Order: sequence, then structure tokens, then C-alpha cells
Amino acid sequence: MQQREIFLERLARADQRPILADSATGTWFQDRLEDEPGACCDGYNLTRPDAVRQMYREKLEAGAELVLTNTFNSCVLRLPEFGIDAAEADRLNIEGVRLLRQAMVDTGRHCFIGGDVGPTGLIVGETGTYPDIRDSFARQIRALVQAGVDVICVETLLQALEGQAAAEAAHEVFAKEGVQLPLYMTVVFTDLAPDQSEHRTFFGDSVAEMLDGKHDALAQQHFDGMLALGCTVIGANCSVGLDDMIPIAARFRQHIDARGLAGKVFVAAKPNSAVMSSQSYEGPDVAVARLPALVRAGAHVIGYCCGSLPEHIRATSDALHRIAESPAQR
Repeated sequence: MQQREIFLERLARADQRPILADSATGTWFQDRLEDEPGACCDGYNLTRPDAVRQMYREKLEAGAELVLTNTFNSCVLRLPEFGIDAAEADRLNIEGVRLLRQAMVDTGRHCFIGGDVGPTGLIVGETGTYPDIRDSFARQIRALVQAGVDVICVETLLQALEGQAAAEAAHEVFAKEGVQLPLYMTVVFTDLAPDQSEHRTFFGDSVAEMLDGKHDALAQQHFDGMLALGCTVIGANCSVGLDDMIPIAARFRQHIDARGLAGKVFVAAKPNSAVMSSQSYEGPDVAVARLPALVRAGAHVIGYCCGSLPEHIRATSDALHRIAESPAQR
């Protein structure tokens, strides 16, 4: 039997063909179940497992190679916001992984399982403490690792220091569980303001500061930077559309290459389809039209965030095939 490729091996080939990640999860439930925006769809892992499996199946059938688990809010600090008992956190994470495995069996399609870890909703130095946030991440990541994910995906981070808490927790769990998994981390950038020369996060951090670190004045604590924290995949997701995501991805790639880390650290780009600043919508046709530029910018992992549906993945999968067959499109 042929051994399945591991995620790091697939990343090594991503310059030739980027890894196609998935589309939004909350959007799918809003569209298919007429779910209320802002509802915690993680709970469906226990209450509506058939719907969760269907969501996974549609992403797999559309061609997603990396599918994130339905666990974005499944941490003990976040669940009470949605009226879900924090004691259910472990079950939600485990079921999120199990249902994805079932969907792979149902479809006969393999994907890399990304253990999805979202922000806690707290700000270090204001509404939460660093140790509490770190402990919350550790519990969620431990459940995902024990369930057998291929990569830990920490996404939609606003505060860089929260990413550090997640990275430290992840490496602690990896050591205790005796595993070596890639750590994927993406942060939220805003669109380019008229007086700005480069994109910055909601906390005002540049790409270079996200990579190399800076002092967090609010928490009075140093952020070490994604590179020192051992992140294998770094980049951006949410908020901005493709026209902003392309230069953000290019800047990540430029900094990584300049530091001699090409082939060791990889760039992820998951723009919103529902663009926050303009309240506009970028459908699959827009995604396909901008795809060559995003590939040229150096993105190794490409997917879509809020507002996107499996149709975005299907259209992008077809377009990636055409790009691979015609290098001139790059």
C-alpha cells in the first residue's frame, strides 16, 4: 500500500502547485441551514453531526486538500459566550475531527486535517491574562492532537501576543504527546489606508513585526515573532479581499526569502469573500481572476474565509489545474 504524503512533504511541493485550503465554515451553515450570523456552529458537532459531515463532504468534493475542523470557537474561554458549557470543549474538538474522517470515507477523498484554533476573544493586558489564554489554547490543542490532526491551524488572530500564547501551548502539547506537527498561524490585516505604505494588523503591526517580534505596550510583554515561535506556515486570513491579500502575501514571501527561509517557512492566504471594509462580495469568478496574481505573490496555501462557499474552492481547483498545465499563466 502506498504511504500517504504528510503535510510537510506536500508543502515542499507548494511552489509548483499551491495547496488548496477550504472555504468558510460559518458561511456554509448560514447558507445551507439558514443559521443566524454569529451563531456558534461548533455545537453542531454534537447536535447536528449529519450537517457537519455534509459541510465537510462538499468541501472535499470541491477539491480542498486542507480542510479545517469545525472547532474555531471550541476553547474553554470562548464557548460560554455562545451559551455552551466549557466542559464540552474536548468533545467538540474530538467530534470535529471524527466527523471529518467520516466525510473522507464517505467521499473516498483524502485531505490534510487542520485542527482549527480560533482566538479566545480576549485581549492580553486588557480582558484576559496571558497564562489563562495559554492554558485555554493548550487544552484545545491537546484534544485536537490526540484526535489525530495533521497540522494545528491557529487563525484569525488580532493580537500578536495571543499568537505567542497559542504557539507556546502547541509546542508544549507536541512535546508531551510525543508528536511533531507543523504549526500554521494567520493574523488579520486591515485594508490599506490612504496614508499607509504597507498593510498592518488591527493592532498596527507590520508583516516584519509579525515575523520578528515587538514589544506589546498594552500587555507590557514582548512578542517574540512568528519565526522564533517555530511557525511553519504563516500569513493572513479574514477581513480583506483579494486585492489587499495579494500584496500582504507578497510581503510575507519577500521577508521569508530575504531571511533565507525559502522551503522552510511557507505563506498562507485566505482572503474574505465578504470584504469587510467595502461590504462587497467576491464570488468564485473574482477568485479565479485574481488567482494567478496570488500565486505569483508567493502564496503556498490558498483558501477563502468569511462569505466563501465550496463553489469558490471548486472554481479555484479548476483554475490551479490550468495554471499547472500552462506555466505562462504564473
